[in-house]
Amino acid sequence: MVFGKAVVPPPRGPLQASWEPNFRPAIPSILFCVLWLFFLCLTLPSRSPTWRLIRLASFPALASVSIPLAFDRRITCGNPLRDLAIPTVTWTLMCKIVEICLVYSKGGPRPIRPFVKNAQRPVYEIQMGYTQYEWKEVDFPKLWSWGRLVYGIDVLLLRRPGTSLLLPKQGRALEWSKKGLNEWSRHLNVHWCRPEDIPIHAPVRRFGQPEMPLWTGLLQTLAMWVSFRWLYALSAPTSELISVLGLYVPVDSPRSHAFWHAILPSTFTKKHFVLLGTPSSITELPFLTGIIAVASVGGAIFLAPGFLESIVLLFWRPTPATCFLSSFERPLTSPSIARLWARSWHATSQRDYLNMASIMPFSRQPALQTLYVFFWSGVQHSIMFARLRVSPTAKLSLPTLLAGMIDVGMVTFFVSQGLGILLERAVLDALPTGWKKHRKAIAFARRVWMFTVLLGPGSLFLDSILQKQVMTKDILEGFTVKSLGLMLAGKAYGPSA
Repeated sequence: MVFGKAVVPPPRGPLQASWEPNFRPAIPSILFCVLWLFFLCLTLPSRSPTWRLIRLASFPALASVSIPLAFDRRITCGNPLRDLAIPTVTWTLMCKIVEICLVYSKGGPRPIRPFVKNAQRPVYEIQMGYTQYEWKEVDFPKLWSWGRLVYGIDVLLLRRPGTSLLLPKQGRALEWSKKGLNEWSRHLNVHWCRPEDIPIHAPVRRFGQPEMPLWTGLLQTLAMWVSFRWLYALSAPTSELISVLGLYVPVDSPRSHAFWHAILPSTFTKKHFVLLGTPSSITELPFLTGIIAVASVGGAIFLAPGFLESIVLLFWRPTPATCFLSSFERPLTSPSIARLWARSWHATSQRDYLNMASIMPFSRQPALQTLYVFFWSGVQHSIMFARLRVSPTAKLSLPTLLAGMIDVGMVTFFVSQGLGILLERAVLDALPTGWKKHRKAIAFARRVWMFTVLLGPGSLFLDSILQKQVMTKDILEGFTVKSLGLMLAGKAYGPSA
């Protein structure tokens, strides 16, 4: 812990990394898995024992092709932090493999379509009058038909409630979206919403990016810039930290050093400037600085996709709105920790975790299912950093795989989120009836609890990242437009360029 006096960090060797991109060898394996999964998707309407055996037998074969991609360091994007993309692809493939080969081994999900009241057939083209529709199951398309081809693509690509982006006006979805789509229609009916009164990105629903006032967008953009700038400054090799009321603010450039030394008294700078550089653990930072660092990482995660989606939606208005689901739905204003993770954070990944949880023992028990979902979320993030944790010379075996799957800090953080949700529910259920009338106090307490559960265990998540020495200036510069262009061209940047 650093409190007001100069501390020289222990010497650490540079992260061993190949700055030469080499991701093309992974493409054949990825294409093989995708094409084989697509073939299995086309067979899902068949519930015969033969096809069930074929789907089950496909699991070990596809897993043996996809899993090694996450650990093979010869396959690289030329940057340890950019390399997170490779195990992320592996994880996405594995979730689909589990879903199609195991969860749907007996047969796949039925397609659903929108019906108007008292109609015998679904509508040909969905209109803006969402309140008039009821979503019902329809028959599987016939084999060797265009409809079966489209069904296979939908099963392969749909990962969240809503309708398909392929031929979107048809309003096609799968049966696991039925509840969400019908609940939305009922919500609009209850609130007397006319079709012309519903903006395409209405905030009353789950589907689509909520309408965002200009000032809110500007504030989010500013917050995103501050988050990235704060992390970049902290990662500078010669970073100094200035103590302001116990909070250490990173100052990263020679100009900023000279500026602060010029305007502040020499006695102040001698006592309150600390040469630290890139920390390798959260314990090297003062408490308040660590909390700000955790918040900055979280802000960078959800503000960047939201910012990019907002830019896309300036030029593209999804019609119908049910074919687009924003990744993040105003997480900072979530009323509780449960609502944050269920409705506001990485919506496109939730079904992956549910599928992985469904193969675990006793997963139909609600409390265990919640813990399983967050456990697999921790496993996903552990795998993303696995090649930085596992020895480069280690052969892919069961111990190596387990070591890559379990990063103690990351798994502990996510499991703590599940425990936080269960504890909040238990406390709310145990409250005396008279106390439940104080809704404002309860709402305030739930928000305080949400940020406590996020920021407290979040230090374990950040500590795992810092220990891997990926928060350095050279590595973060690998995400500039120029360096990403060099990566696509197969050229290095930075230290070895």
